[in-house]
Amino acid sequence: MSIYEVNKITNSLYSIKEDITDNKFPILIYLIIGTKKAALIDTGLGTGNLKKIIESITKLPIVVLHSHGHIDHVGADTLFTKIYLNSKDYNLIDNSHEFKVATEQRMNFIESNLKDKLNVYEDIKANIVKFAEVNYKDIADGDIIDLGEIQLEAISTPGHTLGSISYVNKKDHIAFTGDGIADIHWFNKSESMCVEGFLNTLNHFEDKTKGVKSIYAAHLPEAFNLDLVYDLQTAAKEIINGSKDKIENADYQFLLYGDLYAHRHGATTIYYDKENIYYKEKFCRNYCEVLN
Repeated sequence: MSIYEVNKITNSLYSIKEDITDNKFPILIYLIIGTKKAALIDTGLGTGNLKKIIESITKLPIVVLHSHGHIDHVGADTLFTKIYLNSKDYNLIDNSHEFKVATEQRMNFIESNLKDKLNVYEDIKANIVKFAEVNYKDIADGDIIDLGEIQLEAISTPGHTLGSISYVNKKDHIAFTGDGIADIHWFNKSESMCVEGFLNTLNHFEDKTKGVKSIYAAHLPEAFNLDLVYDLQTAAKEIINGSKDKIENADYQFLLYGDLYAHRHGATTIYYDKENIYYKEKFCRNYCEVLN
């Protein structure tokens, strides 16, 4: 039994959907195939043998390019040997206590979504990728990964995590953002960025992706374009300029944020608290990376 669903987008691009939530919280992994090697954007939750799935598509050497270090993106890492992750996210994996909590969260998430599908749950439990030490290679803004006729440029997009990285394929006008740029974002004391810093991230991403037509995120089933980035930029500016927003419950799937201010513009939503708006705030000075 395979939990993975493969979709061929172009001859050089595949999506692999790992979903146990009936499309409520799908995890999208992307495979980009060059002439010399192939790149995998994240490895998902690790519910099965992802490497076997990839090898059924291509026999080229595989390099894993991480968007960030959260558990639903690094779950199958131990199946691969050459893996890149921005060093600012090493702590998400190297901190043994936090990583243990995250691995427990992984099983709780799987169990809660498959309580009515016990045969699927037992199959995943038996085949889930076990965690072990991984030697990550650092990747940073401006780095180029040459796959042969396709080059991927790393773009620093901090906000979801300090080490969030997006990747752009300028040849085919495509970008991959993981959770770094999507339709919903949260900024509170549990997160690593403030709204003002995130606006700088968005501006940096826009500058690096001129001409990009399709953007693929990790939990959105369909690609979007730069219009969503413009919506996020406008929403961030409105918050910075003092928008009057109502407090809402900001929980989303297994992400428990509690009550935060909610600001919407176009297709986007930004949840925030008052202490995570401006870079001048103490919290943001300590933890926020701002791109100039």
